[in-house]
Amino acid sequence: LRLKKLLQLSMLIWFVTLVGTIFVELANILNTDLLGAFDSQVLRSFLQQTVIGRTYVAQLVLVLLAILLGSRARKVGAIYWTLAASLLAAALPVFQSHSSGLNNHSLAIGSLLFHIIFVSLWVGGVIGLLVVSPKVRAESLSRFSSLALWCAIAVSASGTVNAFIRLNFAGAWHSAYSALVIAKVVFTGLLIAFGAQHRRYIIAKKPDQTFSLLGMEIVVMVITVALGGWLSTLNPP
Repeated sequence: LRLKKLLQLSMLIWFVTLVGTIFVELANILNTDLLGAFDSQVLRSFLQQTVIGRTYVAQLVLVLLAILLGSRARKVGAIYWTLAASLLAAALPVFQSHSSGLNNHSLAIGSLLFHIIFVSLWVGGVIGLLVVSPKVRAESLSRFSSLALWCAIAVSASGTVNAFIRLNFAGAWHSAYSALVIAKVVFTGLLIAFGAQHRRYIIAKKPDQTFSLLGMEIVVMVITVALGGWLSTLNPP
């Protein structure tokens, strides 16, 4: 029940944030203040006639679907469908990212899709461990540890591929963009180190020590995700 309430709250926050982002994006496109984006005719044209607008609409629909499925979930199957709708909503903006302008378009988009999906599973899993009861946490640690390992491999591999596609010449590595990429790699390395320590604690059957690391891991994850969000707003060199 606690997880269900947290799911509904997080989805509602996501929905409200998306709505706010639409108005901010429109104001930025129109080069006007935020109030200028509240013109109903302009807003309707933006959402119906532009690719970015239609992407926002699709995201809103998917998040609403996830909220509905999550609130009515009684079996594991419904949770899987909720997860699928959430991941699809999170992945949609990839197709409007700066990767679309790169030479290796398909590879860039594919690697970024993998990156977002596995980051979502990884971060979501860690947050889930923090909010469940100690008994459920102890029962889930071993299974999540295996998932986290594969997530770390997928995130590292996809992130590396995407970075080399964007920074495909020597001069690019001296840019501010590359500095952010390197910082993100460092923090991702820290997360992998946390995961390795988790595995050692799990093998040694020390769940309390594993839980004590989760708080620090969340902080590092927030910084890493924030760096990724910052990178998504910049054009590669």
